[in-house]
Amino acid sequence: TVNNGGSVWIDSGGGANNATVNSGGTMTVYGFASDTDIVGGTQTIISGSAESVNILSSGRQYVSFGQVRYTTIYSGGRQIISSDGFADDILIKAAGRLLVTDFGKAKNVIVSSNGQAYVLTLAEMQAITVQTGGGLWVGMAGFAENINIQGAVHVATGGEGKNATIAPGGHLYLYGGAILDGVINVRGTMMIDDSDQNGGFQLRGDIAQDTRGAHPGTAVSAMNATINLIVDGA
Repeated sequence: TVNNGGSVWIDSGGGANNATVNSGGTMTVYGFASDTDIVGGTQTIISGSAESVNILSSGRQYVSFGQVRYTTIYSGGRQIISSDGFADDILIKAAGRLLVTDFGKAKNVIVSSNGQAYVLTLAEMQAITVQTGGGLWVGMAGFAENINIQGAVHVATGGEGKNATIAPGGHLYLYGGAILDGVINVRGTMMIDDSDQNGGFQLRGDIAQDTRGAHPGTAVSAMNATINLIVDGA
């Protein structure tokens, strides 16, 4: 257990199991850590790896040049992936946050109700399920692929989303200058808004809108937008 003011440094080749990092404590990992609870403290993975991590109560985990698997982010917890860091199998609970930025990558992400995920500059996120009440933000130069949208996904100017299914009740918001690529299945709502006049959109691929009448909330709409639609094979 690492308490306030304490610190643990795990060198390459070293390991730690069943650790708790409390508020004010720090753990820096160049080796391997497993079954760690970050309870208000900070764990930094630098070229090392970790698995089975719980981030709670203002806890922070930073991953750069390292890898993490099986993370659960609880209320107040934050996981920040950057600098060629990689995270796989992430569950974001209510009021938890995941930030992927600056060449970081994340895969197999579930965003629960009131959880939040952000994929920002030059970062990637793949295989994402945004559950009802959850949110995903794709910022400028961010990239998100294979998205199951039951909650809300926002793709900002310069951001790109590829291959998405918008379930009934789900919402995909595209802002001016956003890119949407691949196959997009719309059974919920896709809202296109260029109210800031950021140069229109690139919609590349196939958009399949549910027209069977089983989901009356289905909609694809544009507001103040100029749409450049490039359909595969055209």
